[in-house]
Amino acid sequence: MEADELECLAYAVAEIEALAAAYGDGLQLAALESAQLQRARALCGLESCDAEENSSSFVTGFTTLALHDAAENATHGGALGDLSGTCTVPDVKLSGQPVALRFQLPGTYPLYAAANLSVICSAPRALHDQLTQAVTSCAQRELGGCCLLTAIQELQDAAEKLAAVSAASGADAARDAAASGAGHAASQRDAAASITRQLIWFHHIKSLQKRKTIMEAARKLRLGGGCKPGFPGIIVTEGLTDDVEEFTSQIRALSWQAMQVRGKESEPLQASGSDPAALATALAAARQLPASFVEFEEAGMSDLAAMCRQAGLDALFATALKL
Repeated sequence: MEADELECLAYAVAEIEALAAAYGDGLQLAALESAQLQRARALCGLESCDAEENSSSFVTGFTTLALHDAAENATHGGALGDLSGTCTVPDVKLSGQPVALRFQLPGTYPLYAAANLSVICSAPRALHDQLTQAVTSCAQRELGGCCLLTAIQELQDAAEKLAAVSAASGADAARDAAASGAGHAASQRDAAASITRQLIWFHHIKSLQKRKTIMEAARKLRLGGGCKPGFPGIIVTEGLTDDVEEFTSQIRALSWQAMQVRGKESEPLQASGSDPAALATALAAARQLPASFVEFEEAGMSDLAAMCRQAGLDALFATALKL
């Protein structure tokens, strides 16, 4: 691990520590995410740092000797995955449910890469998209610097404005809409409280526009896994059941010579869909594939197979070979 990568890692660790200090229990990390954070702190030689130190002093403690030791640790400890977590916005609810920011910090964040941010809430899709636009714009605007605290504040401001507009539309109309949609919303939350892994086979995936659409749809829906373009085309996805089904619907709407869902497995999550933060934590804990969606080379079938094998999904990958 190079010195600049370690500097990025130190900033990322410091920022998560700052979130913990500012939001307390509002910051939720799954067991794997917590373990990743502890390993990152060890790599940076910062295990004894006070969580209330600001990020500047956190990184200032990065001596030449610490960089050397951290590089040795990284060399012998294997690659460190992206740091990630979920932070609930305080005192704000939409559709009666909390609003949370989901973050994933690439290895070169914040100096060379933007944070991957998404919003978890029970608001209608149009409102959800507005909130997502607010945090993703913040991430791009703050490229080169830490953005999480700013993004959460902007998410809170945007959510409060939307909540005020919603309330102003009339209590009677809101009650009528809630009554008529209660059953549907409840069924959606129940369906969302499960994780699905799926393999889709295509005769081929060659169009650059289709490949771009696949990547954008998967990342917008917070799916993990990857796409192997070429002959044949293979897409493996993992995420909330509703999101996997929405992704499949969007991709199926494109024009294909042949497309088949060949493998699919689901399991319930130990969380209710009415609690976005808990649901995100449960999803992160249940993931077997990498949380980020990637595109492999056209000749990368062996790489896709290796990803599935490392995730214990050999049987799912084998469905790609069905005649």
